[in-house]
Amino acid sequence: MFGTASDAKTECMTYARARPRNPKAARCAWMAKYLVLIYGNERVWADLPAEWHEANAVRHQVLIASAGPAILGVNELESPANAVSIRADASGNPSVTSGLFHETPEIVGGYYLLDAPDINEAIRLASLIPEATAAHGGVEIRPIASPT
Repeated sequence: MFGTASDAKTECMTYARARPRNPKAARCAWMAKYLVLIYGNERVWADLPAEWHEANAVRHQVLIASAGPAILGVNELESPANAVSIRADASGNPSVTSGLFHETPEIVGGYYLLDAPDINEAIRLASLIPEATAAHGGVEIRPIASPT
């Protein structure tokens, strides 16, 4: 159908722009997005020296600059101490509590939103995230569901 993944992405984007209300265009525009969650142990992160944090920030900036338009968004999240959870109470009404819903040693510390032609390219990009190779962390890639 297409010569390369890049050709497929270009064709898909052209089709989506030309036919914005067409269901195929909506599927085409959504099929190549991935959320990469960055996990780690908050205590370990807090105990790392300032030099490590500075070098890690530089590694993220290099990745962001080199990946270009493949990175749609990236953010570090605040501490889980600042989280708010909302769950239904016994009567089915929203119940708001401070903090994480589940206490776990590993927390989500940030994310990348990627636009990649396929899971293999998403894996390649996510492998460049510093926490993917850190002993105290890891990343998880989740495809964004199609709107259909």
